[in-house]
Amino acid sequence: MKSKTKERNRLLFVLLIVVICFINSTVAKAQENAESTQIDCQLYYYNQLTDLEKELYNVLVNSKEDFLNNKPVKYIIGYYNKNTGVDRKYYIDAIQRAENAYMRDNAEVQIWLKDPLTFVSFKDGTIQMVLRPNTVAKKYADINSQDIRKAIVEFETKAENFAKTLKGTDAEKLKQIYKWLTETVSYDYTFNLPNTRNAYGAIVQGRCVCSGFAYAYKYVADLADLKVLYVQGKYYENKPNQETYIPHAWNIAYVNEEWVLIDATFGATAPKKKQFDYLFASMEHSRYYPDEKFIYPEN
Repeated sequence: MKSKTKERNRLLFVLLIVVICFINSTVAKAQENAESTQIDCQLYYYNQLTDLEKELYNVLVNSKEDFLNNKPVKYIIGYYNKNTGVDRKYYIDAIQRAENAYMRDNAEVQIWLKDPLTFVSFKDGTIQMVLRPNTVAKKYADINSQDIRKAIVEFETKAENFAKTLKGTDAEKLKQIYKWLTETVSYDYTFNLPNTRNAYGAIVQGRCVCSGFAYAYKYVADLADLKVLYVQGKYYENKPNQETYIPHAWNIAYVNEEWVLIDATFGATAPKKKQFDYLFASMEHSRYYPDEKFIYPEN
């Protein structure tokens, strides 16, 4: 009898171990799958790039001082043989995709990076990325002759001070950012004001166009560790099958386990009773069409 009891206990023990191993394996796989579907919104566009484009993106990240000092950025991408030739367009496209990703992931960049002139240079058997300051753009969008470094500190301080006031759930914080921007920033109908297209124009000067609103929203959201993306695309004034649209910029956010659309520009310009119609709007909104296809995490 005792031997049967011992045998049964042994079998139960083995079964228990098997069950525990199965549960641990299932949990581990679930966590792995969950991690694989998570999107780092602060590096969203970076993570969509090829290896070469990521390399160029990182060059831009490390070139802030050159941009601030108004110096050209040069980087050897690789080497070529004159006999085999090289696809110039391939490298131009790679640079432009890296540059666009860098600006969209880092909402403050356009404060000091003013539409640089982009080149691919072939010299002494090397393929080089060359970004030169655009003096016309700099004159058009300068920080009103202020020292650029002081302007950046002013911008960062004001944004950080506001971010510290955010309280509550992620949804409540996103609403507070939206309310702050839509009630303190005006739309620049002249389209000609300095910094009208960047976050400095929105947060410090209080006037900008859609890209300024969207960059500012993302910048503050990043400070608060909220999942927000900057998006560019088309907004159709009537129906999508018509050609009447405007180039536009807005945000999308991941909150309460779903992606939602946030448009602080239209929130700021809409009648007060419709101010919040553009906060947490459905992603199925038929008038918004991003320029790029987005990969969302599974709910």
